Parts: sequence; structure tokens; C-alpha cells
Amino acid sequence: MRFLLKEQLYEKRLAAGELRYEQDGRPTGAIEHWRYTHAHDGYHFWRVDLDGRASSGDTFLYNLLLDPHGRPADLRWRFYNASNRAHGQILFEAGQMTAVREINGQRFEQEVPSSPFFFPSVAGLWLLRGVQGGRVALQTLAMHQRELEAFMALVPLTAELAQAERTTILRWGEQERRSWWNAQGFPERMERQDGLTAVGVGRGK
Repeated sequence: MRFLLKEQLYEKRLAAGELRYEQDGRPTGAIEHWRYTHAHDGYHFWRVDLDGRASSGDTFLYNLLLDPHGRPADLRWRFYNASNRAHGQILFEAGQMTAVREINGQRFEQEVPSSPFFFPSVAGLWLLRGVQGGRVALQTLAMHQRELEAFMALVPLTAELAQAERTTILRWGEQERRSWWNAQGFPERMERQDGLTAVGVGRGK
């Protein structure tokens, strides 16, 4: 697993995992690693390495600090492939989310009202586990928008969210994400409406 910010000696590892992406049952080459650690005073780190080097060629690294209530406090991310580089940060403050990102040397800033947030990965969907089901207003990142001004910008999303003890279903437009959590509440599996799945294959490294 690769890191945006490496674990420090004071951190205690609590859980880790690895998911393999498949399309209609065939491995795509993409792998997602995640790691959950206790930092200090009830704060935790949620680190994710979405490794698409063997498929799309893209790498996404996330480092999220969670407050003692399990809410996002500070997200840092980095993206790179053969021709592009980008990085950014989101601060989650009372009533407001402030995002700064730099893409191929150009800087962009956003301020939006606070709402539940997830980033695009199975480990990112894990952030929705504590959100009440029903029709919800969310914020996410525009991973698939490759225009410079739009890439990885905060974007609003109105969705239907269904929660059960070990599953979360998110639907918006023609999109659907079904996520399964293990007995400890961590990512185990994800299915998308187009046949893409992510399957847990190990406890991570």
C-alpha cells in the first residue's frame, strides 16, 4: 500500500483491507487498499490507495482525518498518471467545506455549505454508513470529469440512501452503488449497476 502521509509511530492500526475490482467477474487490474488507525484523543486516520496502474493507469491516494465523532475533519488527496498531476485538501468546518486543489500547476478554490460527504471509492462510500437513509443531499468529488476546471471539484449530489446493518445502497440518476460491510463494519464488497464489482481479497498490508 502506498501512502500520501505515512503512519506515525504514535498511531495504532485498527483495521486494514484490500479489494480487487472486477468487471463481470473478470479482474480489471485495479486494486483498492485501505487502512484505519487511531491517532490521538479519539481522532482516526482513514488512508486509501486506489491503484489503477494496471488498468486505467490512474492513482488516487486519500488521507482522511476523522474527528472523535467519526466525522470528516481534514481530507488530503493526490492523483497522478503518465501525463497529469493533481493534489488537494478539504477542510470540514462548522457549516462549511473549504476545498483547495492544484491541477497541473493551476490552483482552484471552493467554499460550499456542509453536507454529508464521500469520495469515489469503496472506502469512500464507507463514510456514508452513519448517514440516515432516505432522500439526502451529499457532496462528492468529480473524479470522472477530466476537464481541468472540473476535475476533483466538490459537486452536490441528491440521492436515495438505504441503510441496513451490513449494507448501504446509494442511488442517483442512473447510478447505483451497493456496499457490504464486514462484522466489524469495514468494507467487504461493492457492486455497481454496470457489472463492476470490488471484492475483498485480504486484510491489507
